[in-house]
Amino acid sequence: MRIQPGIIFRDFIIFIGLLFLLSILVKRVNRYVLLHKESIIHELDTSFFDTIKTMQRHAGIAYKALHLHTLGFEDMASKRTIKAIQQQLEDIEQKYIHNPAGLALLGPFGTASIVLKEKQLNEQMLTIAATINNLFSTFLHKPQLTEERKKDMAIEQYIQLNSDYAKEIQRLL
Repeated sequence: MRIQPGIIFRDFIIFIGLLFLLSILVKRVNRYVLLHKESIIHELDTSFFDTIKTMQRHAGIAYKALHLHTLGFEDMASKRTIKAIQQQLEDIEQKYIHNPAGLALLGPFGTASIVLKEKQLNEQMLTIAATINNLFSTFLHKPQLTEERKKDMAIEQYIQLNSDYAKEIQRLL
């Protein structure tokens, strides 16, 4: 019985593919375990963390764009605003992760308090997304959103609009 080189190559490629898929699974499980290590009383939403990471990336892009301009009085205020946004996003992430275990003893009241906290954190993120949008609009010399339009926008819409602006800024950098 003779082993054909084509079969060995095919088996090797399949083996590499399986290792790649296994590495993806290990990364996802690791991320899930790390996120839930601090919060034992309810399941955390990974899309919430993805939104925070995206907003942190947008704040970083705004910070880079600010450094390429000359630092005038308005730019210093923008720099403080960006630093405040970065700190607020870190605080939101920590508040979302950490839930006291005693809330589980409160039953429905504990669950309601977690839901209310998440709603407040989403409102804070919406405000931060609007601030990032204002910074991007200023950098790109585009008209800012009206107050009426801001009230109607969801966080996902801000993320999409800010992502488009961030791509445009990166092209200019």
